[in-house]
Amino acid sequence: MILTERQKKILKMLKEKSLLSGDEIAKNLNVTKSALRTDFSILTALKLVTSKQNKGYKIGRAVQQECR
Repeated sequence: MILTERQKKILKMLKEKSLLSGDEIAKNLNVTKSALRTDFSILTALKLVTSKQNKGYKIGRAVQQECR
């Protein structure tokens, strides 16, 4: 699956800072949190991002292994 530019930006932000809240990501991208729901659903399904309830999002295992 080809990622959108916004999804690539999300991954880049998470690589730079290991854990970010949805609010932080939305603010950095100048969009609403609800606008990111589809992106997070896709990235989570692809195991590129994992979410921690009440904590935020972090890079998924697939990306962690790729970065090593």
